[in-house]
Amino acid sequence: MIENIGGPGVSFTATELADLNASLAATEIRGARLPDAVQAFSDVEAPAKL
Repeated sequence: MIENIGGPGVSFTATELADLNASLAATEIRGARLPDAVQAFSDVEAPAKL
């Protein structure tokens, strides 16, 4: 929590946000977040996008 307390004070320029979003969009996500057994036990995944 201590590390995150300054989060609201962080701001980005429009160019920085565009660069960040482009980098995120170019990132391929592969594989499951958790092994199936852990996923079934924890049920922590966000619902699928509609």
